[in-house]
Amino acid sequence: MSRIVLLIVIALFLSFRLPPILHQAGGPDEEWYAIPGLTIAHEGVPRVPYSRATETGSVFLGAERLLFAMPPLSFYAQAPFFLVLPPTFATARLASLLAACLAILLVYAIGRTLWDDPATALWGAGIYSGCRLLYFPAMLARPDMLCGTLGLAAVWAICRWSRDRQRRWLALAGVFLGLAGLSHPFAIVFALQLGIWTALAPGTAQARLLRPAGMAAVALATFSVWLILIVREPELFRQQFIGNIIGPAGPGLVSRLLFPWHDLAGHLPLVIERAGPLQAAFLATCMGVVTWLAWRWHDRVLGLVSALGWSSIYLLIASQGSHPLQGYWCYPVAFFALAAGWCIVRCVSECRRRTGAAIAVPLAGCLLALVFLPGSGLRTTWACVRNWNKIEYNPHQFTRSILADLPADAQLTVGAEYALDAYGLNRRVLLGIRYYNYFDATKYDYDYAIMGRAGMKEGLDRAMNARIVRTFGNEADPFACYAVLLVPDKQAGRNNAKPTP
Repeated sequence: MSRIVLLIVIALFLSFRLPPILHQAGGPDEEWYAIPGLTIAHEGVPRVPYSRATETGSVFLGAERLLFAMPPLSFYAQAPFFLVLPPTFATARLASLLAACLAILLVYAIGRTLWDDPATALWGAGIYSGCRLLYFPAMLARPDMLCGTLGLAAVWAICRWSRDRQRRWLALAGVFLGLAGLSHPFAIVFALQLGIWTALAPGTAQARLLRPAGMAAVALATFSVWLILIVREPELFRQQFIGNIIGPAGPGLVSRLLFPWHDLAGHLPLVIERAGPLQAAFLATCMGVVTWLAWRWHDRVLGLVSALGWSSIYLLIASQGSHPLQGYWCYPVAFFALAAGWCIVRCVSECRRRTGAAIAVPLAGCLLALVFLPGSGLRTTWACVRNWNKIEYNPHQFTRSILADLPADAQLTVGAEYALDAYGLNRRVLLGIRYYNYFDATKYDYDYAIMGRAGMKEGLDRAMNARIVRTFGNEADPFACYAVLLVPDKQAGRNNAKPTP
């Protein structure tokens, strides 16, 4: 019965999240992290063919040849979808959506392993499926969701090892850690957690040393697969990976681990805003209760969940420094959801014991609805469903309609929201951005430019000395596509202003 309920939870998650995935234009960073899956599917290597970065210091220098700004596993996860589905942002996002479904399943598996209680595991998985901190990474073609899912898989493997002490679970955890590292560098968070966990578990001094060492060796062996690509362009790897990952995180990891207060003060308001105040308060309260009871009752399982939850926040912020944390919170919030599930089950059980009434479960459901429905994305889903067959709510068809009247061999500069769709329609596309650390598309000649809301807000039409010849879509509706068609203004002079940071 519990498995059927779990499948229903995942089915509901899919039904609410799939429509926006299919009907929204390109989002943050998707212009960079969605197209490598397409090139892998057809060429075997991850690259960004519509990039032209030549500036020294650009984190995407040479990305049109090979992309090293991010480890490549998430791009390879996208590739199978591109083999059978159209070349769109939606196709790339399906890998993140599938990873999110697996993460929900893993939260259930972790809860079931820790407590051997299907009710606690189900409530935890259900709460996790409704979290805004899962919602955002599940909807974007970024590596965050896959990395977080692999982290949860590694935690589940160590939970199993804690029960029967079979070495195969340590080896499996090492594989998951290596794969997570091949997805995103924030895998360092759960690598540190699991290393400490296995070192502190009962055993001889030699065993406590060999467990994390063996797990790390397997993880490094798995991670080393990336060398197959790195040896092809080692200088590009140095330029892109250090510039995109190591540089923004900044120096002083040891200092931040010892004195994280400044970074905590900077990041916590952002995660509260992203989670939503109601959800953040509810989840933090439940985790606080679990932490207090773990100390009072000397409960090792509650203490473990508490330690994993709080330490993941601390390690995530300390390890990333000033780098924006984006969707990385999909990993820590899993433990807060499990803590909330445990609290709900205990409250329901206590209410039944005291009153004998069967109303406890509906009341718990109403409470969760009040907490999790605001900001859950239901308005977005409804807008997509209600306008399912309208072109301005289908980015791929919307882009196709714009290109229909343009010459097939025209050189196009296309904004981030529609670049992949235009490239997938076999057009000559240059990514239309102007950012100092990436590249400046306004330096390149073009026949036509297609700019969405972001490009027009940043003034790319003025920077390109362009004039508007036509508008498309519905600018007033935030759920609808909107774009302008631009052509060069022959009478305007060349704009030589520096890109805006």
